[in-house]
Amino acid sequence: MSSHAPIESSWRPFDMNEYRPGRSLTSAERTMLASSGSRSAMLRMKPAPDLIRPLTDIASGSGSGSKVTALIIARLLREMHAAGLPCWCWPQERWLTLCREVREGRPLMAAFTWHLAGFHDPLSLPDIRKPALYASAIFGQDFYHQELDRLTDTLTSLGYAPASQKNHVSGILATLMIMNRDPRLETFTPELLWRAGIPLRRPRFTRTCRAGHFQRSDENAKLHMMV
Repeated sequence: MSSHAPIESSWRPFDMNEYRPGRSLTSAERTMLASSGSRSAMLRMKPAPDLIRPLTDIASGSGSGSKVTALIIARLLREMHAAGLPCWCWPQERWLTLCREVREGRPLMAAFTWHLAGFHDPLSLPDIRKPALYASAIFGQDFYHQELDRLTDTLTSLGYAPASQKNHVSGILATLMIMNRDPRLETFTPELLWRAGIPLRRPRFTRTCRAGHFQRSDENAKLHMMV
């Protein structure tokens, strides 16, 4: 029996169209971006202005701290002022330059680049040491840990020692989520595992995932392995 309370899946892809994004800056937005003081004031506004609301919404579930979030969004506001365009109108290469330049808060910058510029290969960025931080930032920290709990509970139920399961599979799970562009365990396929090279390196993980598929009951939201 799992020690984790069942959580109903609530993940859905980020949809920029819900924000009705403009293709240019308004005169009021240009004024707010014109100085460091007015840009700092934007970060404190409640509710967040339309220009940064997509950013704050992505950041809110990413697991990034408030200080890092403020630093990254402040950097983007400076860039918007310099470019004269909303960040969702930038070419992908501008985003990739920022990802390479940023040290603190790179997972969050990669999440913005994923959702706003369509760059879905953050693992190709330099110095990626903890894929779990990137999967958490992109898909939401709570959902990432929910799926990690489901997977480790299943491994434990099949007889594997629980003590170190999360350490063994957390990075693998994050990598698969990113490669799949969908974090839900139900969407993982044997082809995905082979593409990730997991059968050669992690037979335990492979046997668990290839035994069947994960299915959530509508009534009790418990994890079942369908063999």
